[in-house]
Amino acid sequence: MRRRIGLLLLALILGAGIVGWLLPAALRAVPSRYVARLPGPVQALAEREHVSALPTVASTSAAASMLLADVASAAGEPPATQIPSPPTV
Repeated sequence: MRRRIGLLLLALILGAGIVGWLLPAALRAVPSRYVARLPGPVQALAEREHVSALPTVASTSAAASMLLADVASAAGEPPATQIPSPPTV
């Protein structure tokens, strides 16, 4: 009997530890309109990290020429031969 109680207690402690470890990740997956209804300390667990800027890739002249050729062919025009270079920052 004591052994069963000990195993049950160990299982409960491990289960609570796993739930506590996974709770912040699970709360971040919940939409913010539902998290807003939870108590304040639980809302603090659900805070997402904000990204200041999204990564972007500069357009190459080859990619620009392919895009212009696709637009020109869709409009029934011959493809442009001169492509202005993208502005530099």
